[in-house]
Amino acid sequence: MKEVGGRLFLGILLLVFISSGVFAFTKCNIVPSSECLAANDNYTVLRLSATTNAHAQLPSVGTYNYVVCCPLIVENVTGDTTCSGTNEIIGLSATTNAHVERPEGTVYTITSCFEDFKCISTTSTNCTSDYPLGILSISATTNAHAGGFDYYSTKVCCGGPKIRASACTLKSATWSVTNAVEGQGVRLVVTGSGSECNGRSISFNILEKDVGSYQGVIINP
Repeated sequence: MKEVGGRLFLGILLLVFISSGVFAFTKCNIVPSSECLAANDNYTVLRLSATTNAHAQLPSVGTYNYVVCCPLIVENVTGDTTCSGTNEIIGLSATTNAHVERPEGTVYTITSCFEDFKCISTTSTNCTSDYPLGILSISATTNAHAGGFDYYSTKVCCGGPKIRASACTLKSATWSVTNAVEGQGVRLVVTGSGSECNGRSISFNILEKDVGSYQGVIINP
């Protein structure tokens, strides 16, 4: 690199790519039903009597004020809660005022289902890349109360092609070298928050620092 008339001139080839950091999963939220709007790509998968220590209700009953609200991709999502035998989110002891059971359970015959979800229970604090949507947590494996994902130790995580990944966020950006000469190729290595950043691109500007201020370079790649 060299200075030209007090400005920094960069004659470089700049290659940019995004690498993934630790996997970041998405959590559903327990909110008043009026705040869970399909227009914002959010869908109700279950109704609850409260935000914690709650009884559950099938979405179709519609009398509980709180809902488990999940962010989904908008394409081809209709909000279908028909149970196919493979898309169970959680078991219920009744259609309303119900205790709940993990999706693998066999005690309860009433189930809350959604689209083509595939769900599991786990005692891990995080969901995995195969089941990236954290639905809620329950107080036991059966005969349980429900709460937000972080409230109880048993969690319910779901996977499926209609689940929207977490937003890609920038974690770091570093040059491959600290000094370069004119004509030398360098790389800007950008690390994103997780697998949701795969295939994403970014835009950027390069500035050089004159005495007391930052200014644009003469040639900005």
